[in-house]
Amino acid sequence: MMTNVATIAEYKELAAGTEFGFTGNVTVTYVNGRYLYVKDETGSALIYGDTGTEFEFTQGQVLAPNWTAKTKNYNGLLEAETPANLVATNETVEVVPAEMQLNAISTDNENEYIIVKNVTISGPDNKNFTITDADENTITGRTNFTNVPHPTVFSVNYDITCVVAEYNGTVQLYPTDYKVHVDPVLLEGVVFAEGRNWATWYGDANLALPEGVTAYVVTGISGDKATVEPLSYIPANVGVLLYSETADETVEAMPYEPDAPATITGNLLVGVARAQEVSNAYVLYNNEFVLIQDGTQVAAHRCYLQAGGNAAGAPRVLRIAAAGTVTGIDALVTDGNSGVKYYDLSGRYVGTSLNGKRGIFITSDGKKVVR
Repeated sequence: MMTNVATIAEYKELAAGTEFGFTGNVTVTYVNGRYLYVKDETGSALIYGDTGTEFEFTQGQVLAPNWTAKTKNYNGLLEAETPANLVATNETVEVVPAEMQLNAISTDNENEYIIVKNVTISGPDNKNFTITDADENTITGRTNFTNVPHPTVFSVNYDITCVVAEYNGTVQLYPTDYKVHVDPVLLEGVVFAEGRNWATWYGDANLALPEGVTAYVVTGISGDKATVEPLSYIPANVGVLLYSETADETVEAMPYEPDAPATITGNLLVGVARAQEVSNAYVLYNNEFVLIQDGTQVAAHRCYLQAGGNAAGAPRVLRIAAAGTVTGIDALVTDGNSGVKYYDLSGRYVGTSLNGKRGIFITSDGKKVVR
């Protein structure tokens, strides 16, 4: 008698040896030969093909309902064997392995597609090996997939993508890919906060964009407007503007190897590797570039815009257009009068006197005043 189930959670409740029909959709998470791992919103499962089966599905494909199989308990691991009528739909979804810590993995995670990061490994002993994290937690790995070569270098740390298995109540991990672990790069001094969505960065490594962060270069200035162009990553030795709407006092980025180097011409952002004194330059304060004529220090790994030879007639403040509709940097404040006027770092006029005021101010002739 055939039992119909609509979810993997329902499937897991079936007794071993039950023939069933699956009436819901599942997504392929990993496929290797006769091993087909799938998931839905309720859990993950292994569909185990007959001898000689080579599943041709690809990761992310959504399988249509109404396939059939029979449950089997293989040394504690639940499998759906002798599958039939497996058909892919035209729908695909992105599949990302869930990052897990070794001490959090249990048999409850059976057949899940996961990644464990920054771990060491031992050499295999009859296919089994030991995976160890920084806290000395361990778990057994098994070289179940012969076409996934086990590393021969054991002196480095790895990020291991794998599926969770079980052998008589003991958790095992079947690696599907090994990558040498790379630590993220701290973007030292880059801070995003309320009212502070922009930052500049200059470094000597190609970096992937952190989540929620976009990057731009300044490619031209015409009159009172400077245009910006987006980047797909943060290039090495290129001054960039970074934007984020999420507050973060510690911004990290992963090293990145582009398929081809970015072609960047005419970027007007000048990056500094070490702290440097500049004058007649626009320096980023909060969300705006402020013209400093009498000299200021730009911190290491930061950028500035050179005002050019006619700094006296240059705008006092350049404001960056809103992210998502970035077309340029709009000049907000110009002053052709001979009298001294004072502006705060947001470009707001504060008067002709600083009596009773505290902070950093810019004069109408480009000088910085600290009170």
